[in-house]
Amino acid sequence: MQKWLKSPKVWGIALAAVAIIAVVAGFFGLSSRTARMQDERQLLNDQLASAQEQLNELALQLEEKGRQSEELKVSLAEARRLAGLSEVTGPGVVLTLKPKQVGGSVLYSVRDEDLLLLVNELNAAGAEAVSINGERMTAISEIRAAGPYISINTRSTSMPYTVQAIGDMNTLKAAMELYGGVLYNLSELLEIQMETVENITIPAYSGPIAMEYAREVEK
Repeated sequence: MQKWLKSPKVWGIALAAVAIIAVVAGFFGLSSRTARMQDERQLLNDQLASAQEQLNELALQLEEKGRQSEELKVSLAEARRLAGLSEVTGPGVVLTLKPKQVGGSVLYSVRDEDLLLLVNELNAAGAEAVSINGERMTAISEIRAAGPYISINTRSTSMPYTVQAIGDMNTLKAAMELYGGVLYNLSELLEIQMETVENITIPAYSGPIAMEYAREVEK
């Protein structure tokens, strides 16, 4: 081995060079890791931003669906009210029809056509809801004679009859007092009482609902 290789100075320089190379390699390795971490951080930031954007979009969709759901609930409630499928309350008139006794005998019994005419007259006067003896009148309600009874919504009813109607009290009252109207013609045969009431509650229709043949028209 040559003498210069044995020199402490040479070995010192060599060791210093090795240390410098290690430091440089470590620096480049650290730089590489730092760059990789920065890339990973940027990727995570991009993913986070994308997820936040998706969450914002989902929140908007949920808000829109919630609004549509509320509108649907309002529309459904209105449809049920108009169809007579929900209990309603409001001002109106209450009519009571009782038999009139003459010599211990009933002078006249209410007929199904009397009640039909009465309901029609109330509807024409703007009644928004009508019931007879607690039976809500709807588009599919029937009022027909059934022996000594009158069937309303498939339920047998008899005198006395209590007719409730929700609407403008003064208009309904005036319509019922109309000369030549239904009550005018019945007043000589029956005991009739009428009162205006600030708050009437009319129950929902509870009879059968079945449509076997009618179908909605597709547009």
